[in-house]
Amino acid sequence: GLGSEWARMAAPTSVVPFIALLRGRARLRPAGAILAAAMGGVFVYLLMLWLHPLLFGVDPKILFA
Repeated sequence: GLGSEWARMAAPTSVVPFIALLRGRARLRPAGAILAAAMGGVFVYLLMLWLHPLLFGVDPKILFA
């Protein structure tokens, strides 16, 4: 089989999402999650700013001119 190395690697994980977190086998690193959420928010904001004229017919960037 895969031996003790596999058991060591598999111990802090789970096949079902978030089960390892709920059972205390894994830790959520908030700094990484917060950074990812902030970057995702900035990306969506910039995407909507760019797509706004195509989707809604009005360019919001005119407010900053």
